[in-house]
Amino acid sequence: MYKTHIFGRASILVCNPEICRQVLSDETIFVPGYPANMQTLFGRNTLHRASKAEHRKLRRVTTAPISSHTALEMYIDHIEHTVISGLEEWSSVEKPLKLLTEIKELTFKIIWNIFMGSTSIDYTTKEMEALYNDISLGFFSLPINFPGFYFHKSLKVITFSF
Repeated sequence: MYKTHIFGRASILVCNPEICRQVLSDETIFVPGYPANMQTLFGRNTLHRASKAEHRKLRRVTTAPISSHTALEMYIDHIEHTVISGLEEWSSVEKPLKLLTEIKELTFKIIWNIFMGSTSIDYTTKEMEALYNDISLGFFSLPINFPGFYFHKSLKVITFSF
């Protein structure tokens, strides 16, 4: 067991399996949480801050429409078409590709279609991907709300978007 500070907060790192079991199963003494910057960016009433019972209920309600077999059957044609067109596009490029970036874009297109129901939004997909990247950088940064820091940029994106 190690005591340290992560993102400016006192934290304890545990490596022993028995202690890990105790920490993960006892919600009365050990409260799960996220660093302050994540709590600020996520907001107050989110799935991440719900209690164990509320989290299960909300997760069941939100994932059922997109993870059932019938839902996946509806999406499989779109996923297949998007992946094939992406592979064809990549094969026609003569210069080296940044594979991780290309796969992220392809995955984002698929997810965008599933949640937003539209395939003809190339310019919007790029914008949404850029906004998501800006917000996600703020999750793993120091909570310093000052220009030049990722946290500040993430707050600006959230304020602008919503």
